[in-house]
Amino acid sequence: MNSNSIFIAVLVIAAGFFIFSRFKSAQGDPSVIKNYLDQGGLVVDVRTPGEFSSGNRAGSVNIPLDQLTASLNKLDKKKPLVVCCASGVRSAQAVSILKEAGFAEVVNGGGCLSMPQ
Repeated sequence: MNSNSIFIAVLVIAAGFFIFSRFKSAQGDPSVIKNYLDQGGLVVDVRTPGEFSSGNRAGSVNIPLDQLTASLNKLDKKKPLVVCCASGVRSAQAVSILKEAGFAEVVNGGGCLSMPQ
């Protein structure tokens, strides 16, 4: 391997690590998630209807990410929200949308099927 190839390989590995750590840190603090759930917080599942119907958390509501902005009036800004999806990536996007719309108590729950019941 020449020095350019080594440099590119190191750069790709570093970029991959950075991206992974950003997605990993996007998921909310487990104690905050548990606290919101204990307070009766609503779980908002932003997966597609097909994904939701294949398995979901009891009591969760399905509002696909691409319909979230149009469905904000269905959610109570005074109620804690735990947003989830398949891996935590779409739910991180949803958290940003909700916070921008004035929802204060909202956290990324990550993967819906891995959240505590």
